[in-house]
Amino acid sequence: MAQIWFGNEQHMQWVPAPLVGMNVSNAGYTAGIDYENGGSDQIRSVQTHKIYNLSFNDLMNQDVDVFNRYARGYYGGGLIYLADPFAYGNMLPANWASPALIEQGWSSIHSSVTPTYTNSSAGYYNQTNRSATFTLSAALPTGMDTRSIVIPIPPTMTLKLGFSGGVTGTGAVYYQTMNAEVLGTTSGTYNAAVALTGLSDVAAPRTNVTISGASFKCVRIALGKTGAGAGTVVIRSMLAQLDTNATAVTGNHVDGLGNSGLVFMDDAIVENYGYFYPPRKALSTTLKEVGAWR
Repeated sequence: MAQIWFGNEQHMQWVPAPLVGMNVSNAGYTAGIDYENGGSDQIRSVQTHKIYNLSFNDLMNQDVDVFNRYARGYYGGGLIYLADPFAYGNMLPANWASPALIEQGWSSIHSSVTPTYTNSSAGYYNQTNRSATFTLSAALPTGMDTRSIVIPIPPTMTLKLGFSGGVTGTGAVYYQTMNAEVLGTTSGTYNAAVALTGLSDVAAPRTNVTISGASFKCVRIALGKTGAGAGTVVIRSMLAQLDTNATAVTGNHVDGLGNSGLVFMDDAIVENYGYFYPPRKALSTTLKEVGAWR
């Protein structure tokens, strides 16, 4: 049976994939008006949030009740993360994958710094034509920024990570791994932060770090500073791709397909029991992206 890597930072595990189907929406704000003279206008948000509608109708031994346990806090609190197979190409949200989108109205990927933007060489590897520069003042604390993104890593896969851009002074793009759970134990503590080395935005490589899901269940990524003093971080694109091999990604950039963290919109209530042999259980639940705005 197909499975999805799922959970919070305290506990991640394989859960049944929704064989009935999973509907994913990119939801935003839109409003329109019709004028008395027959004209009209329409506004819409460029930024969106993801909504996952999961439906199950599985055999009793598939444990669809796992969603009830997460919804009720059985495995602790915090945001929910899932490794959607359709997002493996780039598990980052759109604004982390292409920070130039912040100029168009997406949330900043730093808690207190709004980036500035410069034109980049057009047409290189399907990246945006603008790069985002985050100027980190000496007054900011060192280490990782409080605004971060978490990527779950299935134990059978490898995360390939990298960013095209560079840093000056104390600027850094950090990542932290969290160890895989062993012998049924849970893990909620991240390892020491490591700074990524930037890649050229006009050369083929897109990644230069690999993280094995056999050793680490998730990774947290954030901008930050390596020490006292000022610095900058320049990002044209960032990639976090899940694959079954550790070969560096080259070629075109992949748009961000992931999310910033989810919550249950309901109680994941079981809807229907099928009393025939073998017995079946139906369940539906909805997960909504909220992480970037908390």
